[in-house]
Amino acid sequence: MILAIALTILMSSHSVQSQTPPKTISSCQIDLNNDGSLDVAYLVRDKAATALKVKMGKSEKEIALSTRVGEMNLFCRKGSTVKQTEAGSLGGKTFKTPGAYVELIQPEGASIVYFWTDKQFREIWTSN
Repeated sequence: MILAIALTILMSSHSVQSQTPPKTISSCQIDLNNDGSLDVAYLVRDKAATALKVKMGKSEKEIALSTRVGEMNLFCRKGSTVKQTEAGSLGGKTFKTPGAYVELIQPEGASIVYFWTDKQFREIWTSN
């Protein structure tokens, strides 16, 4: 019985030590909600996937905008409008932003914009 407990403790401590912490691979700062404070958008990679997260102002709370980003580049952009892609049934609508937004761009592929509206983020595809 003591041997079984010792093996369990040894195995659980080994699994904790072998876990790799998430790694920030890209980040940018911009005031996304027009409150006068810089917000931080960042891509975080762990063993399973790359995620896009945002910390608003001085808040310690993370907001996960996308949990499966893939191989995309992160940009913080200034602009009062963004235009949705006209591909498929998306319609090509133009959306107002608070003056800034986050964009993910896949080289030679899709681009997605996230902007703040009514206390939450909105996602639109700007190309595919």
